[in-house]
Amino acid sequence: MSANTKPPKAKTERQLNRPWRTPSGIRIRPLKNDSGNYSYRVEVPESVAGKRILKQFKTVEEAESYAGLMTVQRLNNGLAAFNLDEHQRSFARKAFDGLAHAGLADDVLPDAVAFYIRHHRPEGGDIMVRDLVDRYLAQKQQEKLRPRSIQDLESRLGLFGQTFGDRLVKNLSTTELQEWLLDPTHSELTQRNYHTVIGGLFNHAVTRKYLAVNPLADVLKPRPEHKTPGILTLEQVQALLNAALGNPELELGWFIVCGLFLGVRTEELLKLKVADVRLTEGFLHIGPHIAKKRRIRNVPFAVEVKVKGKMKKLDPVTPWLSRLPAPANDMIAPPSCLNRFYKTLLNKAGIEDWPSNAMRHSFASYFYALTSNSAETCARLGHRRDDVLFEYYRALTTTQEGMAYFSLLPSIKNVIPILHGRDESRLRAEPDRASVPAARRRTAK
Repeated sequence: MSANTKPPKAKTERQLNRPWRTPSGIRIRPLKNDSGNYSYRVEVPESVAGKRILKQFKTVEEAESYAGLMTVQRLNNGLAAFNLDEHQRSFARKAFDGLAHAGLADDVLPDAVAFYIRHHRPEGGDIMVRDLVDRYLAQKQQEKLRPRSIQDLESRLGLFGQTFGDRLVKNLSTTELQEWLLDPTHSELTQRNYHTVIGGLFNHAVTRKYLAVNPLADVLKPRPEHKTPGILTLEQVQALLNAALGNPELELGWFIVCGLFLGVRTEELLKLKVADVRLTEGFLHIGPHIAKKRRIRNVPFAVEVKVKGKMKKLDPVTPWLSRLPAPANDMIAPPSCLNRFYKTLLNKAGIEDWPSNAMRHSFASYFYALTSNSAETCARLGHRRDDVLFEYYRALTTTQEGMAYFSLLPSIKNVIPILHGRDESRLRAEPDRASVPAARRRTAK
């Protein structure tokens, strides 16, 4: 029937006077135009399409055909069919086929879409690795990390940026990152340190919404085999102390005593002042500007142990500091301290093989052997947990050796008064000439 013809007589009155409905509830309404001809509006209710749809046609046949199509789509695809065009329905079909192939139910499709958006359209936007590194370093500088820590970050992240700097952060895969971290030319300890630094970089990216998850979260840190830490023998400790006492011009006595009997880190010793040593109160104060991770600690000089049922206090620090001259520049470590220590003092003490961190390791080992108190040992070392103590510091020593270690005292004839003035006439100790060779002979054995 053409657009300009009148409705058939059999339907004329019904079509002209009132609309009619299909069995599915779709209404077809005839509309008379100014020209006296009719067009037909199809009104699809919300119950069929999920929303009300109005569409106008020139002929009854077109209107009824469209109404039938809406009914079929409703039966075949539900309400969603009315919100998708053919192109979208095609992709939806492929998506569902993919889920079925993977053995997944259709209802996980929304989760799959959310996962894609979260990982490939990060909320913080796209960012290159080199730009992320710059922003991360800038934040760490704002956090006022120590220069040494900043230098370590710059070094490790710089090497990382040489490989991945031009890549989008979101496109880095766990597999390629793991391959880079586990470079066989690096030691396991180096690999572990890189894992820590790069993991921190990606945690920053997650915080800033550049990533949904840290790609290193499921990559285990390498666990290098820890060798038993090297410590000094009692004879070597005595020889070292005697050498410092016999060579006061080196000004290394306080540096050594605080390292051996208080377990202070070398980098902390290099920053401590003589005023931080509280001789009257009997402790060493390590402030936040010096302590690692800014953990303030006051390390007591004395250690209390039970001997034959009675508590006994051992304090080797006070006697040694009382008989060793304090450095003239008011720093525990004088200028060129390490150079004097390694090139001169060790030679005078007859110690050829110096273990890494020997003084701190020796303190931890002998202190724990004497007290069997891991919590107190960790507190003095500045550790929060005892796993570091057992993995790195504790060596096999006995209680008797621990007692002997903290009972090491200077001989009476080597007394040097503590001078509060800074005149050139201050006294210097004469070394115990008999003890040094004896210590060397014992070390040689």
